[in-house]
Amino acid sequence: MPNILETERLTVRPWTSSDAGAAFAILGDPEVTRFLGEADSAFPDLAHTQGWLERIQRAYPKWGDLGSWAVVENATGIAIGGGGLLELEDGPDVEVFYHFRRASWGHGYATELARSLIAYAFDVTALPRIIGLAYPENIASQRVMTKAGMTHLGRRHAYGADLEYFTIERS
Repeated sequence: MPNILETERLTVRPWTSSDAGAAFAILGDPEVTRFLGEADSAFPDLAHTQGWLERIQRAYPKWGDLGSWAVVENATGIAIGGGGLLELEDGPDVEVFYHFRRASWGHGYATELARSLIAYAFDVTALPRIIGLAYPENIASQRVMTKAGMTHLGRRHAYGADLEYFTIERS
């Protein structure tokens, strides 16, 4: 599969089996996964991570232009995070999401990624609106969504929790 998108510092592409080590370095860290609704605990080992990658790869055909992708730092060629656009659990809304290894926090990658994913959603998939969700305690993610141009609309129940709810409309 070709790259999904590129920014000045990042390349977004499908996850591959060879990403298992990098994915485990990201999702095996409880500080990274503590705010991820679906993976509410860190991945326990490389075998679990490989199984997760296989499930993601099998889902690509049904997701079409949407997906969960690896985020590679252009300067190093290393997958430093993940993110994407997927239909919210109860549909039809599409959610932008992102997560990065701890060493990559505080460098503006999440905002850069969120902005580029939103542009991709509007330009490539022609979606009319994108939503974002964050746990109330996850102030950093709320800041990212605001910097990406999203508007806070209060709270919304999803993934079994009351989450901060953001949206952006296609102009």
